[in-house]
Parts: sequence; structure tokens; C-alpha cells
Amino acid sequence: MSAIEQQDSHRPPSDGGMAKEEFIRVGTTLYKIVEQPKLNGGYIRKRIAWNNETLRQDYGKDYIGRVPKYDGFCTVPEHIGYRSVVGKFLNLYEPIDHRPQEGDLSHIQSLVRHIFGEQYELGMDYLQSLGYTPVKQQGRNLWYKSPLREETDASFKVNTELEKWYDFGIGKGGNILALAAELYRSEDVAYLLRRIEERTAYIRPASFSFGRQHSDNRTYQGLKVGELSSPALIAYLQERGINIGLAKRECRELRFMNADKPYFAIGFPNMAGGYEVRNRYFKGCVAPKDITHIRQQGGQRCMCYLFEGFMDYLSFLTIRVENNPQHPRLDTQDYIILNSVSNLAKAESILETYTQVGCFLDNDTAGRNTCKKLKEKFGERLLDKSMYYREYKDLNDYLCGKPLSQSAEPIKEKKQVQSARRMMQPPKKKGGFHL
Repeated sequence: MSAIEQQDSHRPPSDGGMAKEEFIRVGTTLYKIVEQPKLNGGYIRKRIAWNNETLRQDYGKDYIGRVPKYDGFCTVPEHIGYRSVVGKFLNLYEPIDHRPQEGDLSHIQSLVRHIFGEQYELGMDYLQSLGYTPVKQQGRNLWYKSPLREETDASFKVNTELEKWYDFGIGKGGNILALAAELYRSEDVAYLLRRIEERTAYIRPASFSFGRQHSDNRTYQGLKVGELSSPALIAYLQERGINIGLAKRECRELRFMNADKPYFAIGFPNMAGGYEVRNRYFKGCVAPKDITHIRQQGGQRCMCYLFEGFMDYLSFLTIRVENNPQHPRLDTQDYIILNSVSNLAKAESILETYTQVGCFLDNDTAGRNTCKKLKEKFGERLLDKSMYYREYKDLNDYLCGKPLSQSAEPIKEKKQVQSARRMMQPPKKKGGFHL
């Protein structure tokens, strides 16, 4: 059999006048490879979660045995000797589509100096570690892939003379403070200034991911992943009202070195092999950044619950267990955790496979806009669950009994928290807690 025939052997033997279809299996999940049309007339190659039974119905029971199988995903950033498959793992990294050339860096250096000031050298290291480089330069304009959404063509412009940016994909622009407002989903100027000041090469904010994260994770040198056991991390989770047994089941403890100093944090795994990183003092991510899809054993459920971050997901599990410890109904639905609303596009194709989607997003502008987009796409299949905690910023504040009017107050003692939560809980339906 020729190399081409081997490459195409997993495709249906006849296309019936239609384009040939391609399928792969990664771990235990089946994917269909599609070419999704773009507004500019081009196409983008994507993976869509597929159903085994549908594949059997379309192509027969023997066909699935010819689908290529991989153990999982990996990220191996290579440009010389690039491999799309490394061992038995599918490489998520894509080689750059242009050849770097030597040239004048004065405009790039000017922009970095403006942002980082006296910390210029540190800023250059930070941006390089994130893969934050312009795709092209036109006079005083630098073009980047948008940090606010997924895209393949650069449509995010920075004018180094005006010191302004503009994202043509969302029709917004402004100065660095306006960019921080979009990145951190806040209009609190004091908070945004703190986030800009905190942005260093040592702590990478989770939502600040310019372009694709092809980082070698230099922030997390000597990374070790183990069981969640640190008293400090457990105390932090207890302050957030989280059930520790559930946290140990869902999370890991990350230990790493940075600048010759030891650090430790809670790690929540995503689909691409990366981690959301959180402790009392910062949050970030071990690249690659991705969504987390939790599927129950025994086949896909009809319902999927959607959360923005893993702390809200842990809060939901905690509420269910505390209100009905004998029958918490944790496995009656699947779960998707976005790990940032900017990852919504990665989740939509998976959500399409469910009959209903329960949406547990934040009660802020970003959460409401995301829920609105999903409602437009899924219609009556989308159930907005934020009504259960409409007086709270998010599900964790609901768990802790911190309404929006008290969001700046300290966390109450555990007994007071539980009492407040019971008083402020919406009426229960027959059968227990129905968030």
C-alpha cells in the first residue's frame, strides 16, 4: 500500500459525490476533522467531538476499527523536523506559516518600553515566553493575533505612535487600560492598574494569552505534579467553602521553581495536558491553555453543565454534596469548565452534542454576554442557571454567602457561611437541590 493510501485508509471508501470525511480517536474520544468556513471566504481545520454510534450507522460496524488512534494530546514546539504525531500523541502545536527575517525592531522595542518602563528587559523575556510577537508590521502598525479571542489571521492592530490598539474582530480599541479591561473583564480602574503592575515574567495571568501559547513553561521550572496535600492550599480552599475531599479528587498539587525559589499551587487539568494554576496570591496557567471536559462513565449524558472556572465547578459539587450527601447526583450530567470565557469557541462543538446545556456563568458583563451568545446558538436547549444566584457575583460567592453588596467583606466562619447559604437559597424543588 502506498504512503498516500495509508494516509487515507481511515476515510470512508466512497464519498458519494460529497467531500471525503476524516475521523480520529484521541484517548477514548472520537473526533471528526472538518473544514469550517470563515467570514473571509477561507477555512479553518477543526476537531469536533463525534458519536461512535453515529459513525457505525453511517459507515458500518467495521469502519471504526480503521480510525487512527492516539493516546492523547501533547505540545512539542518544533520548527526544524516538525512532527504532527510524537510517539502515540497528537501534537497540538502548529508550525509558523512564515519564515522569520532579520529587520528593524525599533517599533516593537518602543511598544515594550511603553508598557514595561524600567522593567523593559523583564518585559521582553515575558512576551517572548508567551509567544507574543507581531505577525507583520506596516509602518507604525504592528499586527498580532488577538489576545481576546481565537483566530488564525492577525486582526489585532497596535499603533506604536498613538499607543493605541484596535481589534477588528470585535470592533473595539483604545489604550492599554482599555485592553486590560477586556482581558480581565473589569471596569475597576484600581484593580486594572494592579493587574498591569503585577504582569511580570514570573506570574502569567490566566486570561493574558497573546496568540497561541507555545510557551516552554519557563515559569514552572522543575514542575512536579502530585496529590493535593499542602495545609496552606487546603486552608485556602476551606476559606472558599470548598469540600476538600472533592477538591482532592478533581485537582492536583503543583510544585515548581522560579528564579531559584520554590512555589506550590492548586492545579486543575485541562484537555490539552495543561493546568489552571491557583493559590491564595495569584492565578495563572501551565500551557497549553484549554477547556476541561468531564465525561461520566457509561456513555454520554443528555445534559452538560457549563462553568467559567474550576472554583465555580468545585462550588457546585460542594453544594450538591452538602445538601444531599447520600444522593448528590454528581454523575447525572457531564461538565465543561471553560477556564476563561475566551475559550468559548473551543467548547461550542462539544456542547452541540448535548440535548441540554445548563449555564452557570458569572453575573457580570462577560458572563451575561457569553450566556447570550450561547442562547442565540442553542435556543431552548440552553438553561440559564445563574438565576439561582442572581444576587451574587458567581457560584463561589453564593456558596460562601457573599452577595454583591458584601463582596468586599471578609469571608465568614464556616458555620455562619452555611447558615447564610441556607437562608439565601432559592426554594428547593421536590427531590433536593436543583441548581
